[in-house]
Parts: sequence; structure tokens; C-alpha cells
Amino acid sequence: MTGGSDDSIALQHDLTSKLGRSLDPHMLLMMLESHSSGTIAIFDRTSIMRAKADLLEKNTKMIDYLKEVREEIGDATDKYDAQKDEVIKELRTQSEFFEKLTDLFSDPEFQAQTRTMRASSQVLELLISTHGYEESIVDDIYKYAKFNYDIGNYELALEWLGRFIQLAPPNHSHSLDAVWGRLAAAICSEQFEVAHEAMVQLRDNIDQTSGREGGPSALQLLQQRTWLLHWSLFIFFNGLSRGKELLIELFLHNADYTHAIQTMAPWLLRYLTAAVVLSINSRKRKTIERDLVKIIEQEEYAYKDPITEFILCLYVKFDFQKNDFFLRNYTKEFIENARQIIFETFCRIHQCISISRLAEKLNMNEKEAERWIVNLIKNARLDAKIDTKRGHVVMSDHATNAHQQVIEKTKHLQFRTSLLSTFIDRRMGKEKGSDVPQWAMKDNRNKGKNNGERRSQWRSHQQ
Repeated sequence: MTGGSDDSIALQHDLTSKLGRSLDPHMLLMMLESHSSGTIAIFDRTSIMRAKADLLEKNTKMIDYLKEVREEIGDATDKYDAQKDEVIKELRTQSEFFEKLTDLFSDPEFQAQTRTMRASSQVLELLISTHGYEESIVDDIYKYAKFNYDIGNYELALEWLGRFIQLAPPNHSHSLDAVWGRLAAAICSEQFEVAHEAMVQLRDNIDQTSGREGGPSALQLLQQRTWLLHWSLFIFFNGLSRGKELLIELFLHNADYTHAIQTMAPWLLRYLTAAVVLSINSRKRKTIERDLVKIIEQEEYAYKDPITEFILCLYVKFDFQKNDFFLRNYTKEFIENARQIIFETFCRIHQCISISRLAEKLNMNEKEAERWIVNLIKNARLDAKIDTKRGHVVMSDHATNAHQQVIEKTKHLQFRTSLLSTFIDRRMGKEKGSDVPQWAMKDNRNKGKNNGERRSQWRSHQQ
């Protein structure tokens, strides 16, 4: 860790280890790269480089990248030459094997034929009957896509996973794995619109299996949703159109995913809170803030940080007294929106407010604060005026609608009852097993363990 009190605070609230438990190793590498490049400089560089080397060696086939990291640390790299030769040989063999199939999928006539086919079995039958392939080509395509992902060819992996999904029957053993893999490849290749499409497809797939006979247990569904929530952060905070609004919709307004946050990953409240503050101009902001405050207040015993505490201080306690991978580009916007929330909260609890006092709370001088407040009142059409002689902001009084208060306080009773029931079931041990995305797993599964007990790549090397 680097020196300084700011670094100490940042390290105290760093979520890399918590987030990493639910991320694919390649996504975790993206986070570690930010730490080691100095973008998020709160860890000792040597420690980060060793963590990257460990992750690369145990979970990828990116030998050149591994050698580069090891060389910077000062470790010997001769032993990786043989591994590199094996990877190059395998890549050459598979590329030659799939060269003909690549040309076929790129052929306009073949594309026109497949566009008229609705079932995957029809496309596969065309390959078998007309072009001489065997049914095993489906499994070969999956392995080829996974190999390309392992060596860091994310765009090619994304392309071939799409073809696998096109050919594989719905009951194929790797059908769900391929959807997870497509999402991972789209994220790692920074194709976030495509990643969002894959995320929606995966979410629908998970939700459709809920309650299905022979499907995953309630706990397994909870774990899958937890992974999806973590992976979605790469999408929502990387330039996706309406990304923060879509995050709020998934994290806050989808009961199953809100349940997953409260039960499995309360630290995700940081990103939900940030999204709400950054979406301050939303027409539904008042309702969104109320729902957010309820959840943060309920989960304060399990998780809190300066961002969630900010909301609680504003709306519950009324006490007005960087360094994150996903939020580092939103600092100025967050501060500006936070000032607006502080101002509006003051206005709700005080009818007459001193500009000098507001300036102190907003970290501005009086002239700047007055100019800022005038613009805010004008742009937001707040029912307020400034008394320049007394140096006060005066708010108009609004009567509270008691009927609306009753509706707001009782509309979530059914969901809370369902949530309590699930907690009781878990306490009594009625739900057993574990499930994580198989895309993020090693191929060599442990003997004597069922499918629900396989280790993810991240868990297998953690500490």
C-alpha cells in the first residue's frame, strides 16, 4: 500500500477482493490492470503484479502476458517457453481445422439459407448432410471458442460462441455456459452494447428456470443472479446508453435481484447508490431515493461505506458533517449531483435557509453558492426564492399527503414477507448446494463432487 491517509481510507473501502469472488478471472485481470497501471494507486505495485501473475498462470493460456509480468517482478520465465510452444501448436491446428468452416459461415449463400431456418437442428442438419460435417462439430466449436477466450482472443471467442448458440440444441450440456461465455467475451472485448444484449438473454434464461421442475434450487438461482449483478457493473459503468438507469431498474426494481444483493452481496449497494446520485434528473427520483434509503438502512449492519453513509446522513440521520474501478470517471458528476441532493434535502426540512450555511455545507463560497442556487432553482423549477437582503433561501410550504404516505409504506409488504420466508428457509437448511457460472470453471472437475460443488477459477486460487 502506498502512504497517506487518503490511501488508507481508500484501501479500507476497496472492494476488489469482494467483487473478485463473483467475477470471471479475465474480468478480475482488468481490475488488477487498473491497480497496477496507477489509475487506482492504493496497492503496492509488486503485490499487484504477483497477483496478476498468479491469476494468469492458474486460469489462462496467455503465456506472453504471463512472461511479461514475471519478468517485471524479476522471476525466471524460461519454464514458460514450452507452454508457449504448446499453445501456438494448438492454435495453429485448430485454426487450420476451422478455416473451412469460417469460410462457410462467411459465405453469403450459406447465410441466406440459415436465415430462413428457425431451429438449430436445421442448421446442424445442413452442415451434416450438405457439407460433410459430423454432429460432434457442435462440441468442437465450443472448445475452439473457449480456447480463444483462454488465450485472450475475445472477439474471436465471441464470434464462435454465437455460432455455437446457433447450432446447439436447447438441452445441450454447454448451452447455458455459452451464454455466460458470450457475456464474458463481450465485456472483455469492450463491446458493451453486445454485452448488454447477452446479459438480458442470460437474465431471461435464469428467470425462466425459476420454479421449473428439475431446475436449479432457489439458492443456486440466488448465486447465479449474484454473479450476473457483478458482471453487469462492467456494462452499466462503461458508456452504455442509459446504463445507470438500467442498473437502477435491475438492482432496485427487480425483487429477485434486490434479494440477491441483500442476501449475498450488500457491497453492491455502493454502485446502486452512485447510480441513483448520478441519475439525479430522473423523473422518478423521489420514489427511487425512498426505496434506496429503505434498503441501505436495512443493510447498514452488513455493509456501509462513505457513499451509502452519504445517503443515510441526508435522509435518515440528517447529519451534514476516488479510487474505485467502476466509479473513478464520475467524481465531478457525483459531487455536483450530491450538492443538489444536499440542497434539496435542506429545503425539505427547513423553510428558510441561510445561504452562508448552505455554502459551508456545499463546500463553496457565498457568491458561488448563491449563483449555483439561482441556477438550480431556475433549471429545476423548484418552488423557492432568494431573499437577497437577508441572505436566505425561502421555500414554499407544501402539505403532506397522508393517503400517499400510507400507500408508499404498505406497497412492499408482500415482497418483504417473501424475503423473510426465504431467510427462514436458509436458516433451517432447506436449501443446499452451490452453483456458479460453469464458463468460469476449470475443465478438470474434482472427482467425487457433484456439479453444484465445482470450484470457480477465482475461488480455486484465492489466497
